[in-house]
Amino acid sequence: MGCDNGWVVTICAFVVGQSQKYHAAWRKLNSASRVLLVASVLAAPFILLILILPTLQSVAPSRIAPIVAGQPPEVAPVELLQITPERALAINAAIPFAKGPLVGSLPYHFGRKNPDFERARDCLASAAWYEAGDDSAGQRSVMQVVLNRLMHPAFPKTVCRVVFQGEDRTTGCQFTFTCDGALARRSPSEKAWKRAQAIAELALSGTVDSSVGLATHYHTDWVVPNWSGSLDKIARVGSHLFFRFRGFWGQRAALRRPPAPTEPLEAKLAALSPAHVPAENGAFVMPKPDDADILALVARLQKLGPNHPGPEPLQQSANGQVSLKGNSLAASDEAKGLFALTLDLNRAPGSYVLVARSLCGDRARCTVLGWRRGGSPASIGEFRAKRGSALFSYQVTGKGQEKSLWDCREMPRSPDQCMPGTTPSDPKEASNTG
Repeated sequence: MGCDNGWVVTICAFVVGQSQKYHAAWRKLNSASRVLLVASVLAAPFILLILILPTLQSVAPSRIAPIVAGQPPEVAPVELLQITPERALAINAAIPFAKGPLVGSLPYHFGRKNPDFERARDCLASAAWYEAGDDSAGQRSVMQVVLNRLMHPAFPKTVCRVVFQGEDRTTGCQFTFTCDGALARRSPSEKAWKRAQAIAELALSGTVDSSVGLATHYHTDWVVPNWSGSLDKIARVGSHLFFRFRGFWGQRAALRRPPAPTEPLEAKLAALSPAHVPAENGAFVMPKPDDADILALVARLQKLGPNHPGPEPLQQSANGQVSLKGNSLAASDEAKGLFALTLDLNRAPGSYVLVARSLCGDRARCTVLGWRRGGSPASIGEFRAKRGSALFSYQVTGKGQEKSLWDCREMPRSPDQCMPGTTPSDPKEASNTG
């Protein structure tokens, strides 16, 4: 375009004038000045970068730190609001679904099939069957939530630990079936169990259930857990609603595939899963009719009659010590006949009676209480204060009568052998939360 019309003429005149002016000034400079001027122009960007770089370095980390170095959200025990199912349905319907697409999770590959794989498979299958029943779509969604948790920094790093997180609580466990007695009340048929195992194997081999996205939580729509208002609702499968964390911790970038873990034995699954029955190496094995403990008990029962004065003590071990059969003595007052045991929960529940009898010996009065690991009293002074949390109780009265009771939520027994308040309630078809 030429400088030949309108306002363009004015601009062109200005540019030409300025150009002639700077050209005249340039010609007046000697060669040294010209070199210095060119060097200054070329160096200016580098000088500016050096001056502002420290400022950029100090600001950038402060903006990034909350995402990279922040702590993952805390996972609290599950508590349900005490409201009617009708109110729960209304509340859940009022909570909107999060906006945006449903982002799929990462595929998880456990690795080669070995005993750890079998334990992981059966933990995953048990979560699916007890939480969703014999429904393939529901089972796949539950399994995906378990694997999303496995890959999320906020949760344990093995499949079984994710499933059984909080199992030691009477309420508030992460997956309801692990602490409400469901494992003792009901079990899947052989065909249903094999179907759940097959789906679990696919999930551990990279199959992703896209219907629940990055969900790490769920609940049925007739309950409202304490966390439902703080998470994003992202999906619905049947009567279950699925949620993810908000912000960075609810994004795919927060997930990490842990290396193939060493899966723990879960004693509660021993009756359902051979993979969770320890080998005969001093740990729990199913008692057999010819086991020494069983034979000793049979012999004692044959001797006892309606007028027997009291239980006979079991034989001590060769070194004179009472055999605790894998349990440990947390505290005792032998003069008063009080004994506090830390129970080996991998042992058959009936074996605790044998240990208690050996501790009481020929005492006319004796009390033996047993707790899970971490719950037993540190001293005999706490014996009575912690009595309410014991899982096993054995007493010999002044008349030589003995009475044994168990926490039937943990160890199923006949109703007359259950501690007060621990008789299992009627089973439900599916669990409420995860």
